[in-house]
Amino acid sequence: DGVLHPMIAGGPDKLFAQSQRIRALLVKYPCLYLVIHSSWRMCSTYSEEDLWDFLEIEDALRPRYLGITPRSEPSRWESIQAWMKARPYTGAYVILDDMRSSFDYMGQDHLISPRYDVGMQEEDWQELERRIDAHLQLQVP
Repeated sequence: DGVLHPMIAGGPDKLFAQSQRIRALLVKYPCLYLVIHSSWRMCSTYSEEDLWDFLEIEDALRPRYLGITPRSEPSRWESIQAWMKARPYTGAYVILDDMRSSFDYMGQDHLISPRYDVGMQEEDWQELERRIDAHLQLQVP
């Protein structure tokens, strides 16, 4: 809610309405992986598999889905940090989250925070691609 669809989606057909943009990015950038930290992961009625299915991403991209962040951490930022520490993960990352206040000053450096009432807008998607491209340019020898 607030990222791939507005906080109040306006009907089941509107839920995860922008998941096709995630799919397109996964196809365009083979180095891109996905970890879910959505509040939907907190609903005991939904499994991790359900969350993947909500995104309607084809099975060929399944290896790019790395899982969900822990449900036990008190904040979104701490949950992301716990996931990364358990791997350990040291690569570049971008967080898409409409709750900017859930992130301390360090987490905000990685954050793209769309307006919760509309979700990701074109400028947010462009910023995400800009960050991915900037990271990839740093990787070229």
